[in-house]
Amino acid sequence: TAVSHTPAAHAAVSHTPAAHMIASRNPATHTAVSHTPAACTAVSHTPAAYTAVSHTPAAYTAVSHTPAACTAASRTPAACTAVSHTPAAHTTVSHTPATTHQFSRAYSEPSIKYQVKVNDKTYKVLRKIGSGGSAKVYEGFEPTTYQSVAIKIINIAQADPRTQKSYFNERSILTQLKDCKHVVKIYNSEYKSDIKELVIVMEKGEADLSQVLDHQFKSREQPGVVDGTFIKFHWRGMLLAVNEIHQHGIVHADLKPVNFILVKNQIKLIDFGIASTLDPGGTSVIRDYQIGTINYMAPEALKNRAAESNYVLPPSSTSSNHHLKPSNDENNQRQQSAKKTLIRYNSKADIWSLGCILYNFVYGRPPFDKYEDILSKVQAITNPRHVINFPEINNTHLMNCMKLCLRYNPADRPTAEQLLNHEYLKSDLICISQ
Repeated sequence: TAVSHTPAAHAAVSHTPAAHMIASRNPATHTAVSHTPAACTAVSHTPAAYTAVSHTPAAYTAVSHTPAACTAASRTPAACTAVSHTPAAHTTVSHTPATTHQFSRAYSEPSIKYQVKVNDKTYKVLRKIGSGGSAKVYEGFEPTTYQSVAIKIINIAQADPRTQKSYFNERSILTQLKDCKHVVKIYNSEYKSDIKELVIVMEKGEADLSQVLDHQFKSREQPGVVDGTFIKFHWRGMLLAVNEIHQHGIVHADLKPVNFILVKNQIKLIDFGIASTLDPGGTSVIRDYQIGTINYMAPEALKNRAAESNYVLPPSSTSSNHHLKPSNDENNQRQQSAKKTLIRYNSKADIWSLGCILYNFVYGRPPFDKYEDILSKVQAITNPRHVINFPEINNTHLMNCMKLCLRYNPADRPTAEQLLNHEYLKSDLICISQ
């Protein structure tokens, strides 16, 4: 009854003479008596006969016709009918757990019963909280301690080579920064090569700064009035995070409100996909492509210097990711690309991005947001003669902070450590009770 063994269903699922022959049914006898209910009785379609051809619940269990298995392999009732429920057909479509396991879990929508195993440690999944590209992020918990976690599941096979590298780069840098107080903590990670899936288990935040900022502007009693305490608290938190990664020789390169999260009232930095580690003694990051979020990108991160330099890119590093070893052809392509594009920047690019975020906190938009098309925006950001508009506010120290961060020449911008000691923060220290 559960699998619709009605007379109509028998016809739909290929109870043909050939199929009956598999179960030792005489085709001639079946043809003569027809498939009416009475005829079925006459030719021994009794429960015993069904047992003979394995139409028992146990047989269905063996081929995984459970609701969960059907869902996992996207088998709707219509789809099940289409593929034929004969014993031979069951073998053909392989409704076994092993087959459904070959598909990345990043495509499924888990319920509270869903769980993820990472390095022999099991995490329960509650709900999806974000997605982008080939990655999905779920809220979950560790069942023995009930610790809340964020589980990032990435279908590596769906990503292009550059994006693949960014995911492994993020895991590598998060591991490197695992003891930092102001960087999101990584608890566990595993690359499952058989299904080409990377799973990263991290600390879960309550909200990101874009959400906090949006709520702040919507809740203002008077439009345009700046809440000084609100800005100062979040500015200090962002500086602490950026200063910490700079002390470890990391340039984030994609600072924006959504990449800062609040964890128990503390600001932490996330998303290190395009971050870079400065080599010992190195002062710059060299790229052969532009990447980032334009509204928050520094002029030097957008400016192509290929015509100004004879610099040759070193071979692509693989120290942090042995799964994605570059070929000679790939390195040759990078060298050819570098002849057309050469981007050079350092940690001061992060300071520019912080200035854009601070500007957003004060005025409700980034400084170059008025330019609607990308070309005009890039031209304005990279133009050394472009003058950024700073409407008057009643805090001269805050105004000075924004202007220092948004200086065109990177060498003229302060460090994160210097900004932590700026008069803007020193003039009114904020203590938040834990």
